[in-house]
Amino acid sequence: MFNTKTNHVVHATSTVRLLNSDSGPSNNIVRVNNNHMPYFRRWMPVCITNKENGTWIIRYVIGANRLKGLTLDSLGIDYDAQHDLKIKDRSDVNLTLQKATFWEIQKWLLRSPELNSRYGNYWGILGTILGIIGLIGMFF
Repeated sequence: MFNTKTNHVVHATSTVRLLNSDSGPSNNIVRVNNNHMPYFRRWMPVCITNKENGTWIIRYVIGANRLKGLTLDSLGIDYDAQHDLKIKDRSDVNLTLQKATFWEIQKWLLRSPELNSRYGNYWGILGTILGIIGLIGMFF
């Protein structure tokens, strides 16, 4: 039932604007039709790519929650996601949504518009590097 190992790709030709309660940098969600949810875990990081210009973003996928206008070939995204993907409201789009890889997530966190996420990732990388240096220094 929850087979998230397959690389399910959602192709979207339209977008629906999320409600204000779902919008903003603290949420970072994308809503998909509930028929796609068996392929994703709730709050799984996914990569949304605009095939027309190559821009991409990371969002957390959740179900439709009765969002009006959300069909099998549409995504529910907020204004910030539309801006980052360089798409206009209510226009035809060519978007794909699929599970994000570890490296896509790291690259996104390094350039995240949310400072807490960006700085937290920087400190994590610095801690890993210093830990490796300390481990090597123990043996030499």
